[in-house]
Amino acid sequence: MFQPGRFLHAAFGSPRARVAELAAPSFELLDPGYAPGMRLNVPAAEEYFAAFRRLFADVTVQALSEVCFGDAWLSRHRVTAIHRGGWGGQRLGGQRVTWDSAALWRLESERPSELLLISDAFSVARQLGCRPEMPTGPLPEGGVGFVELPPPEIHASVTARDRARIQLIEEMSRVLLSEHCKERVPDFFNPNMRLIDPTSGMDVVEGYAVARRLIEYMQAAIRGYHLRFERFYAAGDQIAAQLRIRGYNLAALLGLPACNVPFDLHCINLYRFEGDRISEICMHWDALTLLRCQGALLVA
Repeated sequence: MFQPGRFLHAAFGSPRARVAELAAPSFELLDPGYAPGMRLNVPAAEEYFAAFRRLFADVTVQALSEVCFGDAWLSRHRVTAIHRGGWGGQRLGGQRVTWDSAALWRLESERPSELLLISDAFSVARQLGCRPEMPTGPLPEGGVGFVELPPPEIHASVTARDRARIQLIEEMSRVLLSEHCKERVPDFFNPNMRLIDPTSGMDVVEGYAVARRLIEYMQAAIRGYHLRFERFYAAGDQIAAQLRIRGYNLAALLGLPACNVPFDLHCINLYRFEGDRISEICMHWDALTLLRCQGALLVA
């Protein structure tokens, strides 16, 4: 059986590992923070992993959760490595760093044919003492339109019951995050709901108050907030979603100054249900894209 953690441990940690031996011939790697808008084929993926190994050594990959959807997987990992030097402008090496990542896989004959990888690069930046720095001069203004996305793809793992849960997720995103109706939080969440968002520094937070604070934050921080789902998967009491978050940053996000710049972030969310309500959301989103959209750099 396919083992996501073993693939990543070999590809990131072993110079002898070859993507051509680990993956299907049609394999494509998507890492929007590293190569926005690009699909890396096998030779390009080999260079991607080699570039990582030039920056980090002694890599270990610990599985946090793995969910199988038939010919697709969602896996969450905790990566630990020693920084060799050079990441984020930090010349000195030798520091051990840890970060979480999420991966959506598609398989052909038990070998991956597609990998969407989103890593919590901001945790690495915090541990290495890097900070976001904006270029000098006036901040850029918005005005770039967003390309319309097609309707979400529903994976074959989704049942009729799962479709009802997907409708609840879509309605929750519209009512709470776009329309900011805080009074309707109990319509979508269990009272003991948990939110896991390592990029924002929220490892595990619980309760209705957390959801309401998130709504207030999004309302104050982003103009034109728009969430669009791209794919849904289902297994048991869990729904996985590949999605995009778009908008204009009007307040400080991740330590960046407010500006009227459009951003388009890739995200992987895992929703866990108890009955007909959401009991847990685990969010992984691509913060490096937010930096790039605003022209910010990580400096030591």
